[in-house]
Formats: sequence, C-alpha cells, structure tokens
Amino acid sequence: MAALSAFRQHAIRLPPGIGRVYTPASFGAPGLTVVVNALIGLLASGAFERQHLVRAGALTSADLDRDVSSFAGSTGTFTHNQTAYSDVTVGTETIELLQEAFPRQTLDDAVNWALQKLTREHADIVPLRYGIDRYPLRALFPWILDPSSVQSVAYRNSPVLSRNRYMQGWNGVSAANVDSYTLAGTGAVLSRISASPTPNKGEYAASVQRVGADVTLTQTVLQFHLNDWMRSRTLLLVMVGYSATASILRASISDGVGTQNTSLHSGGSTFERLTQTITVDPTAPTTLTIAGQINTTNGIGIISQLYVADATAISDALEEDAYVETPLERGRDYWFDQSDMSLRLNRNYGPPGQLVIKSYRPYLLETERLSAQTDTADAPLVHVAYGVLASALEAVAFADLSSLSPAEAALGARVRGYYQDYVQKFDKLMRQHQNEGPLPPAFRLRAPPARRI
Repeated sequence: MAALSAFRQHAIRLPPGIGRVYTPASFGAPGLTVVVNALIGLLASGAFERQHLVRAGALTSADLDRDVSSFAGSTGTFTHNQTAYSDVTVGTETIELLQEAFPRQTLDDAVNWALQKLTREHADIVPLRYGIDRYPLRALFPWILDPSSVQSVAYRNSPVLSRNRYMQGWNGVSAANVDSYTLAGTGAVLSRISASPTPNKGEYAASVQRVGADVTLTQTVLQFHLNDWMRSRTLLLVMVGYSATASILRASISDGVGTQNTSLHSGGSTFERLTQTITVDPTAPTTLTIAGQINTTNGIGIISQLYVADATAISDALEEDAYVETPLERGRDYWFDQSDMSLRLNRNYGPPGQLVIKSYRPYLLETERLSAQTDTADAPLVHVAYGVLASALEAVAFADLSSLSPAEAALGARVRGYYQDYVQKFDKLMRQHQNEGPLPPAFRLRAPPARRI
C-alpha cells in the first residue's frame, strides 16, 4: 500500500524535476519558518521564492500548504507570510518544494487520474440460479462499462454462493474496504493484515475490532425471488477465524426471516473453523446475508474465510476449493446486453455453480478519490508516478509560454519533451500491467485541466 503523498513524491523525484523533497530540521516559532540543514550554504538566497511549500506529514490539513516568500541560503531557512503553522513539532515527516506551475492540488488530481486509468486483472464470482439467464454485471462490478472491460467468463462447479471467500479483495481508499462487505458498529475498526497471525489461506485476512459497541461485517449474498428454488433448502455457513479473546467472535446467516449463529470462538489464539446450517424459509425469505460478528467485549477477531455454500456439511472439495473451471465462449455460450451490461447465458449451467468473471478493474473508480495525505491504494508506485507526470506536465507543455514568467517559460519549454515521453511510458506500463490486454474503455491520455499555471 502507498499513500497519496508517496505517489506524489515519487513523481516529484523523477525528471524533469518539478520539485524537491527534504527532511526539515525545525519549524521556527511562531510557525512562519522551516529550516532544512541539507540546504545550508548550497543555494543562493531567493532560490525558492514563489514555490509551493508542502508539509505532507502535517497533523492538520490547515498546515499542509504554504508558499515560500523568501529563502536564506546561509541558514537553509524558508519563510512564508501566510497563516502560521499550528503545529511546529518536527516528526518523521518531509517537506516538498514544488515549482510554481505545479501546486500540490494539481499533483493530487494527477495521482487520482492515474489510479482511475491504471487497471489490473480482477476475478470474482456470480452464483448461478435456477431459471435465471440474465446476470447484471454492471450492478455487481461498476467498472464494467462495456464488453471490452471483461477479459473472460468461465463456469465453475462450486456450490459457494458468496463472494470474496478468502478476504483477498480490498479496494477503495485506505484498504479499509473489503470487497462485498459492509462494516457496522460505532467505533469499529476494519483493517487488512498479512501477518501476526499469518492468514489461514491467501495473502490477506480481515481484522475486525470492537471498540465500545458490537460490530458486524456483512455481505448481502442474494435476493430471493418468487418461487425461488432455494426455499426450504439447507445452506452451510463457514467461518475460519482467529481471536485471543474468548467468546467474542462468531458468524451469522439470515434469510430475512430467521437468523442462525455459529458457536463462539474459544479465544485460544489459533484459527478455528466455525459452521452453522440454515434451512431457508419455505414461504417468505427476502435476502440472504452472512456476517462476521464481534460481540459483548472489546477485542479483535481475524476473519480468514467467510462463506455460505449450497451444502449441508463440509466436503473435501469444499474445504480445498477444488472445483473445475471451464472457459465459456462469447457468442456460443453467452452474450452481452449492453443496455445494462447484463451477461446473458445461452443455456442453463446450474446451479450449483458459479460464473467466474475476469475483468479489468481500475485502482480507483471514477467516484472514488484519495484526498487525505494518508489515504492509500494498492497500485505500484512507478506506474502511478509516470501517470502523474503524463497528466501534470500536459498543462505546462501546451501553455502559451509568452504569458508566463521567464522562469516558468523556460520550464515549459523543457517540459514539452518529457511530456510526450511520459505519455508513451504510461501507456506501455498500463498495457504491461494488465498482461498486454486491451486498453480500458473510454481510455484517454489527456489529463483533467490543471488548476492553474
């Protein structure tokens, strides 16, 4: 995971040098100066005037942005004439000095743009239903805008009905959003872990903490419909969880009429499998949901697996997830209704069974944004940094240089060559990152307008 500030600073350090990153030695009282020992005696006074001064590690957003009014080369001291910093304690932070044409907001916009354009392969499942040949992909996967967003479709003879069984899907801002689940509970804390303890299966697990109020991590699996084949059917709920506190961690399953709970975790600091069956109401079930719960006492539960299956007991195949995946062919086996991007099957494949949908998913949706400097994303630093420069350099590269100050005009002339280079490099990295697949839909390599020059 990399933070917003890390993506920005990686881009700053690349040519053509739109800024610099330093470690501050002190913030002088009353919060109007910054001292950088590494610059003492190296540059002439006035070298950084009118540049943007950014405190990426500021405790409050109000301390984030200032503009340099003067620089004393003999002491390495920057002065600004804006609102004094409210916090003058030097922690483990950095400062950024940005060229006048590249304010922090422009670079942050470019980071988000790059994260929205950079895609990677994503695999997820859709449970098959009797009598249903239409599966609305866009409603389940909002990044699937048209058929070019879908890499492949396969049939898998698995009885698992829920998604993200192994808690491997984490997306959105700060990795606090585990795919297909919703966290509820005042003060609740959800985080992704990869060690201490090592997940039971897969790279990650979900750590759920209760702080004062009971916590649920819930997935809506499906909506029951009239004459649903699942009425009166017995389903199996399974959780593999870990806790050091006795009797706080369990799982639950509901059909909208009744709810069943697993037994409670013993608190023995080991992974335990907790199971429970439910017989779906025969007359009026509404919504099938599953949830991990932390109840009664403050503490942490680790969820490595959580799923519901069309089964009455755990078999070897279900335990090992050992099911056959058969590729489907577009046209012969399925087609797309592009009015709502529904996948339409040409014949009945189940249930039990799943459709395995592999698609090109952006690191951020168009509706998502890294805004706080500590907001994070899973994307590779280098790829995003090249995208940042492809976006941020555009406004300067195509600006009317006659309208700029001499220093900014010189920068604009130098930037033009770099701009084309970063456009090509980002395009290449995008393709490599999705295994030379097609470009995402509606791809464009023109950045949003810069805030100012």
